[in-house]
Amino acid sequence: MIDPEELGRALRATLAGFKVPRNIEIVDDLPRDDNGKIAKHRIRAHYADAGARTA
Repeated sequence: MIDPEELGRALRATLAGFKVPRNIEIVDDLPRDDNGKIAKHRIRAHYADAGARTA
């Protein structure tokens, strides 16, 4: 399994600071629609809800 902190360090070594993600979340699989495509709207909704809870 990939360690998010190790991934962040590797990205900082090769990318400009503003391009490195602030948060890295490792998941087993991404939500998919019935046709097999990644359900980006569900991912966006998940993070929009999380932001609303912390604000």
